[in-house]
Amino acid sequence: MKKYFYLFVAFVAMITFAACSNENEPKAPDLSDVIEKEIVGNYGGNLQIKVDGTELPLVPQEITIKKGGVENSISLSIVKFSFGPIELGDINLENCPVSGKDGNYTFTSEEPFTLTTEEGFSAVVNLKSGTIVKEEITLVLDIDATIGEVKQKVEVTYTGKRGESVGEDKSNEAKITSFTFDKKEPANKIVVSEPIINEEKKTITFKYAFDATVEQLAVLVPTIVVSDGATVNPASGVVQDFSKPVEYTVTAEDGETTVLYTVTAVKQVIEEKVIYDFTTWIDESHKPMLGSEKKYKIPEGWKTSNPGIVEIPSMVVNADWAVKEGVDAGIALIQTQNTKGWAGLVPTITAGSLFFGNWKTNAGNTLNSTKFGIQHDNAQGKPVQVKVRYKYESGKDYYTCPDGSVDKGTIDTSRGEYADKFSIKASLYKTDEYDETDFSDYLTGEREEELNFYTSSRVVSKGELVEGSTNGWKEATIELNDFDLDVNQKYRFTIVCSSSYEGDRFYGAPDSKLWIDNIEIIYQK
Repeated sequence: MKKYFYLFVAFVAMITFAACSNENEPKAPDLSDVIEKEIVGNYGGNLQIKVDGTELPLVPQEITIKKGGVENSISLSIVKFSFGPIELGDINLENCPVSGKDGNYTFTSEEPFTLTTEEGFSAVVNLKSGTIVKEEITLVLDIDATIGEVKQKVEVTYTGKRGESVGEDKSNEAKITSFTFDKKEPANKIVVSEPIINEEKKTITFKYAFDATVEQLAVLVPTIVVSDGATVNPASGVVQDFSKPVEYTVTAEDGETTVLYTVTAVKQVIEEKVIYDFTTWIDESHKPMLGSEKKYKIPEGWKTSNPGIVEIPSMVVNADWAVKEGVDAGIALIQTQNTKGWAGLVPTITAGSLFFGNWKTNAGNTLNSTKFGIQHDNAQGKPVQVKVRYKYESGKDYYTCPDGSVDKGTIDTSRGEYADKFSIKASLYKTDEYDETDFSDYLTGEREEELNFYTSSRVVSKGELVEGSTNGWKEATIELNDFDLDVNQKYRFTIVCSSSYEGDRFYGAPDSKLWIDNIEIIYQK
């Protein structure tokens, strides 16, 4: 019953025009010829009804206007007026006075129209405005409707055009068939791909230049083509802000069918790859705090924990290098060793590490010796992935330092045999200035959270791979978490490969070995 009530209220709105005459106004100029030439005819359009602010679907409706029987008046005829399944018949509204000139005409009533029906409906209808501008008609009505004890506020707007028709031959297709950006329009030059229409999901996406600004996204001008007879809102050729998704509503020719499309702008992604294949090794040397300088080789572009091996007195152990070239060319071998422990200065277990950064020996805090990070070039974009080809073998016995004395590590039988794992961690962190003399701005291998290259609050993006023994060579991709790169901020970037994942606690299994074939870093901007 409520639906029928809404429909009947709209019907009531239309017959308001029966009360349009006003005999008290001064005599207006004769508009007989104007009415015949510019107003009389068939109008096709739509009724829009709001009930207590709730907007109901558009309803197509035809209106026929004839010359009225009173001077300067029109009569409106609504044939087969209906909403949904209810046909209310023909409506004839007589002698509505017209005023205006030059294609712009108005009509209204001074008294509200009251209707009571046998079904118990009553309505007080006020015609707020009636206009015909260049053959387009607009009617706005306020209706106070009552059914039983229920009162509702109904707003009715009718818009139509002379010469249009409404009928079953009207198309109900409401599609965006083309959505483009004309590059002759200067503002559209930031668009770098043709928009893609997904008709199933009713979405449209396009890419814009990676360096485009929010201000540039806010002034794009799309060209939109829709189904024959349909309309789109916002309209084609209207400046639009695509810094956020934009909704476009297509209304079919029948005036009733509507389809909503969401248009989203996606930032262009430019990828750059940097590959380290470990085919080039260069000489490096380190002079320990005690003893003579020693030479060794490191892969070009990387640093190693080999200086830590140089610092171990030969009287304690003649350790192998922490990082060295594998048997096969183009392979870096990182290994964990039993360095025996001595005087609180030499740990029982020393894990090998390969990393981006520097080394500065700190005898009192050996984990502070590894200075992790190289200067990041913001023009390169942000690191998003690290791809690595590797294999790993765990040593048999796993050593821990239960009493905290790193030089007194013992086999932890609770771990079982071959329990060691390797780790590869990537990290990008902020810095205020680059200090390449004292390395004061670097994050390190220290376990204290704010000093550590992986746990500090200065870290903006990171990712890791931790795994035990592998059955031959494997490949993996480390995903770094996404973030917004600030081009005005200084950053350091590092990759740290360790042969024992708990090496920073001086835990690990001697003879654990990590072989790395190549590392590929993917940057995006």
